[in-house]
Amino acid sequence: MDLRHYRYVVSLGEELHFGRAAAKLGLSQPALSIQIRDLEEELGTALFWRTKREVRLTAAGSTLVAHARDILGRVERSRSETRSVGRGDLGSLEIGYMSSLSARIVPRAVRAFRKRYPKVEVKLRLLIPPAHRLQISTGQVDFAFIIGPTESEAFSFETIQTENHVVAVPQGHPLASRGRVPIRALGGCPFVTFPRYAAPDLYDLMMRYMRDNGARPNVVLEPIPVYGILAAIAAGVGVSLVPECLQGLRQEGVVYRPVAGPKLPITWSIAYRSGALEGARAAFLDVVRGLSAKRLWGAS
Repeated sequence: MDLRHYRYVVSLGEELHFGRAAAKLGLSQPALSIQIRDLEEELGTALFWRTKREVRLTAAGSTLVAHARDILGRVERSRSETRSVGRGDLGSLEIGYMSSLSARIVPRAVRAFRKRYPKVEVKLRLLIPPAHRLQISTGQVDFAFIIGPTESEAFSFETIQTENHVVAVPQGHPLASRGRVPIRALGGCPFVTFPRYAAPDLYDLMMRYMRDNGARPNVVLEPIPVYGILAAIAAGVGVSLVPECLQGLRQEGVVYRPVAGPKLPITWSIAYRSGALEGARAAFLDVVRGLSAKRLWGAS
């Protein structure tokens, strides 16, 4: 007994007429009669009472029709869900992110994806460097929004946005009254930034950038994640250079000012384990690429 037999039984059970049931199934009436008779012989019981005037279900036939409807329904649901997962309409994703990106890029990417694929479950995980590299390469997260680009054979990455750093100072600080702040003005100030192990390339670039522009960094605190940097600035511990996107966090007690003179750019990337993407993973990357192409991350 296979699925076609279930369809034959259900159709005849609904129509109680061999001619109408056969037409619905696209069979000839004799062919349907033979299939039902063969099925009854296989099961060893009558499924239908037949007379010249009517066709009626037996008790065994009613039982089989009920089971057949359930089986056919589950088969159709499995087909539908399989297609949906393949298209990316169903499934789950775990998105990792560095705290610097929580102000703008991550929320916009997730909102845009959930609007298009509302049935996909999306989980978020805050990544703490340098462990994020292992979490990406081992598939603990499906995607990670990181500072990049970065080199790794274990995962791929795509640049999604480049923006500049801004000067962040405590409210009431003398530099807060300036429209633009030259980097050399930070030379005499206590400086707060992330620890080098979190992003060695960016850390070294920032230190070199400050020295090249007349400021010798006086690092007094290296908190992580980025909220710790903003909290330290708000408390008056020091000043910092932070990505423009952090202005969206609106930390009370912190004033942001653009840099006067040469800028220090920072690149954000989306990283994922190397290999073919399908289903919800392919759909999410497609959404992120669309936002990047249209520059919909917000002002930079």
